[in-house]
Amino acid sequence: MFMQLKRALREGSVFSRGSIPPWSACGRAVFCRFLWRVLMFLTILFVALQLLSAFHQFWNNKQTSSFLTSDRNAMCQPKNHVFFLKTHKTASSTILNILYRYGDTHNLTFALPENIYQFSYPHFFMSHFVKGMKSRRVTEFHIMCNHMRFQGLEVRKVMPLDTFYFSILRNPVSMMESLFTYYKSLPVFSNFKTLEDFLLDEGRSYSDTMPDNHYARNILTFDFGFNNSAPSSEAELDERAEALISAVESEFHLILISEYFDESMVLLRHALCWTLDDVVSFRLNSRSEKTRKSLSVEMTEQVKKWNSLDWRLYQHFNASFWRRIDTSLGRTKLQEEVELLRDRRAVLEKTCLSEGGAVDPAHVLDSSLKPFQYGQAVIQGYNIRPGLDNDTHHFCHRLIMPELQYTGALYVKQFPDIAAQKDEGKKHPTPGKHIINAKRNSTSAPVTESLNSTVQVNMPILAKDNMDVKDNANSAEAKQHKT
Repeated sequence: MFMQLKRALREGSVFSRGSIPPWSACGRAVFCRFLWRVLMFLTILFVALQLLSAFHQFWNNKQTSSFLTSDRNAMCQPKNHVFFLKTHKTASSTILNILYRYGDTHNLTFALPENIYQFSYPHFFMSHFVKGMKSRRVTEFHIMCNHMRFQGLEVRKVMPLDTFYFSILRNPVSMMESLFTYYKSLPVFSNFKTLEDFLLDEGRSYSDTMPDNHYARNILTFDFGFNNSAPSSEAELDERAEALISAVESEFHLILISEYFDESMVLLRHALCWTLDDVVSFRLNSRSEKTRKSLSVEMTEQVKKWNSLDWRLYQHFNASFWRRIDTSLGRTKLQEEVELLRDRRAVLEKTCLSEGGAVDPAHVLDSSLKPFQYGQAVIQGYNIRPGLDNDTHHFCHRLIMPELQYTGALYVKQFPDIAAQKDEGKKHPTPGKHIINAKRNSTSAPVTESLNSTVQVNMPILAKDNMDVKDNANSAEAKQHKT
């Protein structure tokens, strides 16, 4: 093309004086062909540049909106065998929802309690507490995440060898205030008007043999399977705290911190090789701010002393949490991903929620989405924005479904014969004799609804057996388990 133009110019036949102007008669045929080719070339170049720009923008948006998807596929595979030790008053209900949604979406099998809601807590966990374990009707369990008193040997009878183990801790000071508010009706707390009164009593009214005493002292230690009674000396405290920490480090791959929940979710997401939407969440089973009370400096120190084992446990894993971040992600990368997680949550709040946030139970419009209320705590819930399409509504519904309703729905999904029994007019067996209703005057209602609806249930939360509390005997064997 350019050679033709050069030849035409050299011969003086294109713009030579006296020739016919090219713009009036298109000049010679060679010029018309040349001009056409130039226009075609410029058009193709323009389209190519536009496509390149669009692809570049698409790629950048993809990296921003799903910041782990690409490197996840290249570097790791999502973990589907997961064990979560659900501790008390640590934001563990929110994590439970995350695990429920992931397993539900991917059609994984849950190791659900025979008694529906928890594994015969506060008894030490036994493998036969799992629904389908004795009958062997379930050949593989993917996720176990309901309340239990941990016993590693028995858990490993249920979960596959490649299971990822994690849990979460909370500062014992704020946790103690929450426990007192929630479990105020228990004998261990009922004689005290305030938490300050309980702490000032300095244990004179406390007994290790008192029913449900574990809610009042070193409950984290208890949940991990250890003796929650007070050490008699500083030397004993050092020895028992060291044994506790060593066992937890041996059994668990990751310990999260409730006070840094978003940071914990970023760390968990990387550990499990999951996506951003897998770990995004709304706060569940959370109290209204009006029921929260702050403690004085003096009472804060008293709580640390009263829960000395829990305080040692928290201090150690709070420090190790940040060390792990520094050696894996780094603070800058962590903050970037935390912001992305919060941005995603904000988008979902606008998409899913009528009021844009949590509301008191009296203002939850759908009674089937009201969270269970117990003690003096006011547990908040959510209202779904009306007018959503079916897929969005279903996604949002999973995000806000309270723990008991979601547990019951998964139970029916996994064991549909329960629903069949309901249809035939049969009564579903009530929870085991060691589990009682929170009102202490009725058995748990059967779970009868489908996954796409909600389940009205009563919460069996307290076991009445007075049991001898013993140290976890599995720590030595556990060191061989975790790699």
